[in-house]
Amino acid sequence: MPREVVSSLVAVALLCATASAQTTGPIATAIPEELTLGHALEILRERNPLLLSERQREAAAAGELEQARKLPNPAFSLETESFEAIQGDPAARELFLSVQQPILLGGKRGKRTELAGALLRAARNDVRAFERELSYRLKVTASSTNPSRFTREST
Repeated sequence: MPREVVSSLVAVALLCATASAQTTGPIATAIPEELTLGHALEILRERNPLLLSERQREAAAAGELEQARKLPNPAFSLETESFEAIQGDPAARELFLSVQQPILLGGKRGKRTELAGALLRAARNDVRAFERELSYRLKVTASSTNPSRFTREST
């Protein structure tokens, strides 16, 4: 092997070993020794899996609203029929192209958009209510279990 290839492989191996050693260390955003209530609330809002799932549900509802505002996609179909046996000509064919476009009548599109908007508002309200409930529970737990662990600051 040429010397340049060997040195390149050694450099890549060292970089991989350094990267894996860095990922096995402590998490950069570890909880500090002295935890303020504001910092605890921030961690709760960023890392709570139930809250994250509620936010994903809100994002899904926003996508459904965007989809409800759009027109339905048309459907295209292409069919062919061969009349070789009847006419004796192998090139005797008919092509059929059809386009189908659903047309929503009677205000259905407006109703779909209205319903999707209401579902999005409900999902947003659920997220906010869940955030308030988690904040309340954390504050109650912090004040009742070990008040000396949390330093008081305005939140």
